Amino acid sequence: MTTYIRELKYPMEVTINKYNLQVGAYLLGEEVKTYRSLHEIPVIKEEDLVVDYLYETRMILELMGVELNELDYPEVLKELFGRTIREGILGEIVNMPENWGQFVKPKLGTKSFTGRVVNGTKDLVGIGLPFDYPVWISEAVDFKREWRAYILNGEVLDVRPYKGDYHYTYNPSVIDEAVRLWTDAPAAYGLDIGVTSDGRTLLVEVNDGYALGNYGLSPIDAFKFQKARWAEMTASYFKENKTLVIPSDFFSEL
Repeated sequence: MTTYIRELKYPMEVTINKYNLQVGAYLLGEEVKTYRSLHEIPVIKEEDLVVDYLYETRMILELMGVELNELDYPEVLKELFGRTIREGILGEIVNMPENWGQFVKPKLGTKSFTGRVVNGTKDLVGIGLPFDYPVWISEAVDFKREWRAYILNGEVLDVRPYKGDYHYTYNPSVIDEAVRLWTDAPAAYGLDIGVTSDGRTLLVEVNDGYALGNYGLSPIDAFKFQKARWAEMTASYFKENKTLVIPSDFFSEL
């Protein structure tokens, strides 16, 4: 097995994940190769792991014919979110002041803009997206502290804080209930939870295991987590194919 990891050009926050995974692979005795271009990877085999940025990873999966459903707010967990969350378009917020005061985030599984509470058009300056852009619209909640629970094969691997006042703590039964209810969840995913100003523990959102930040997960646990989700996502392709060779005319800029 070979772990291919995009070379880290600069020590930025977004590169921590890749460095952590590289350490985990070394500690587990895995072969690690770094690359600057996907064309430096001669062939991807079933037992291999490729660690890249979100866009590049999705392009590799697209090449394999793998389609992913965006998670965000699974219907089976709706009671644990503790607020009304609905699908909409950006124009509903831009053009309708009666909808201001709500939390808005992109729906297409991208980081095209950071989710935010919109109290006026000034809060949308710089987004540069069309009015028909799909978004999630939800009631604003005053979360005092937030954590990410890393779930691997139906078990809680770790829970790490990432935002807020350390005086607050969460109710772990909410995580347990979410794991119990979501029976068809991915092999690896993140449950973001938060404690509100009135003491409730609610789900903030759900994140796919291949595309979430590391908030202190140990290198070995992080590697096992990433590998499990990659293997699950690529299983359908490798069921029919022994290897993947990246075409010379594909990802030319990557």
